[in-house]
Amino acid sequence: MSALSIPLPTSDQPFATQSTSMDGRSYLLTFNWNSRTDRWTLGVATEDGDRLIDGAVLVIGIDLLRTVPKTLDTSPPGDLVLVGKDDPTLDTIGNVSLIYMEAV
Repeated sequence: MSALSIPLPTSDQPFATQSTSMDGRSYLLTFNWNSRTDRWTLGVATEDGDRLIDGAVLVIGIDLLRTVPKTLDTSPPGDLVLVGKDDPTLDTIGNVSLIYMEAV
């Protein structure tokens, strides 16, 4: 199993989007800071704009794609996990890593 480190937002801006390739397909990742809950959330969409997840809270050690059926042709077959010591805040988003682990 190979792993891919996905870049996270590096500024203190509360919103960021980026295109990322997972298992050879391009996906649009959207990061949002929710000031009411003091949490980052993640949205993942296909390059065609089909939403796979929306508002998944960035929590250390949880597969962020766990609610996406692996049987969908458009879903990444692997796991997307946040790795680090503490859940990220607006100021500490750069202290964690987002890792995509390809399916075996």
